[in-house]
Parts: sequence; C-alpha cells; structure tokens
Amino acid sequence: MQRSRKRLLLVQAISGATFATFALAHLVNVLLAPIPGAFDAVASWMRPIYTHPLIEFGVMLVPLVVHVVVGVMLALDRRRRGTAAKPDVWARAHRWSGWFLATVIVGHTAAERGIALAYGIVTGGPSVSFALWWQPVFFYPYFLLLGSAGLYHTLFGLSRAARLLGVRVPRVSARARPLAAGALVASVVLAIVAWGGWLNDVGDPTDNDYARVYESWGLVELP
Repeated sequence: MQRSRKRLLLVQAISGATFATFALAHLVNVLLAPIPGAFDAVASWMRPIYTHPLIEFGVMLVPLVVHVVVGVMLALDRRRRGTAAKPDVWARAHRWSGWFLATVIVGHTAAERGIALAYGIVTGGPSVSFALWWQPVFFYPYFLLLGSAGLYHTLFGLSRAARLLGVRVPRVSARARPLAAGALVASVVLAIVAWGGWLNDVGDPTDNDYARVYESWGLVELP
C-alpha cells in the first residue's frame, strides 16, 4: 500500500506539473490585465498554441483529469488511514484551493472554451468584463477566488512536485509566506477591477460576441 501511495503521489506530481505549464502561463497573463490591451494581446499570441489538439489534450485535458482523479484517490486514502498528523495551514490551503478548482473547472471551461468552440467566437477580456457587468455580486468574488486559488495551488503544487521529483527549489521563509500570499491576492484584485472598468476604459462590456451568446439564450437583455 505504501508503494502504491508513492506511485500515486508521483503521478499526481507529474500530471500537475504538466498542466501547470498552461495554467501558469494563463495566470501570469491574467495579472497583465491592468495594462490596457496586454491580456488580449498575449492571449492572441498563445491561443494558436494551447488550442492545438496535441497541446489541448496532451498538456491540458488529460493531465488535468488525471490530476483530479488521483487527488480524489489520495484524499480517500488519507480518510481511510485516518492520518493523525495534520498538515500546516499552507498545505491545507493547497488542498482547499484544489477542491475549489476541481469543483468549478468544468463550468469555467464550458463557459470559456466550450462557448468559443460552439459559436466560433474568441473569448478573453471582454467575456470577463461582461460577466462582471452582468452578475457583479457573483462574479467579483468568484473571479477573486478563482484567480487566487489558481495561482496559489499552482505555485505551491509546483514546489511540492519539484521536491518529490528531486529538483531543488528555493523555499519561501515562514515570515515571507503571508506577504507573498497577500501580493498574489492583491495582483488578482487589480486584474479584476481592471476588467471591471475601474482602472481603464474597457469599452462597452455588452458589445461583444460573448455577451450576445447569453442574450440569444434569453439570460440577459443587452442595452
């Protein structure tokens, strides 16, 4: 059983690190949102790469599914064994962020990539701006949680995967961790308020193909 658990941990580390090559690039691009036009410019450059079938399935979809499935298996194993020692708050935050991301990833992917494929449109900054205009009470906290959890889970997970795979990585001191976490959250907040039009002029958030898809579904009446 111990050897089986070690193999699962290794599979989880490799699958997570593979998917992180996309996730980290996407999340770093999100942090460019306060710079007018930067997010969509970088996304336009990256889109032909991450939408290539080999990349989309081999680097994104398959590793993500494997990572989530193995995570569930490891969680069930921990519950079965009833491990006495509890992880520290940073490791627990990594697990909590992972459960949150696993819960919302299907809906998030369907709302962005699914709609883009089904309607032949390009999603990006305007789709986020529309969501913030349409349902601000829901989407402001949702995007804050999504971005913060995504950054933290990816960075913390990469450091754990590197150590498991025998790669030396610099450690963040205990005193610096709260500052680093706060800086990540603050960066996500800046990106969200920028998309909401509080920092820059984002134009009319309802005048784009993404918003018109929701209007065609009868979910919103555009001005």
